[in-house]
Amino acid sequence: MPPLAICSSSNCTYVVELHDNKNGTRLDTPEECPVCKAPIISLCPHCGFLLLGKIDASSPRCMVCRYPIRHAYACMRAHAHSG
Repeated sequence: MPPLAICSSSNCTYVVELHDNKNGTRLDTPEECPVCKAPIISLCPHCGFLLLGKIDASSPRCMVCRYPIRHAYACMRAHAHSG
């Protein structure tokens, strides 16, 4: 299962694999979504594990903790801005 990165926006379904299967090399994680310019998520904000496997881009959940990724990201950002 290759690592993945997804757009943090709930209005966007951008997902990218972070591994080039043809060359067997890793790909850099983009900092922002090329579609909507929102931040990119490559680690689960809830448990910290790499995002892996097949993800439903419309309602992504972490493969490890099963927590909704975008919800965890929004909570993390809200907490960071409140403190």
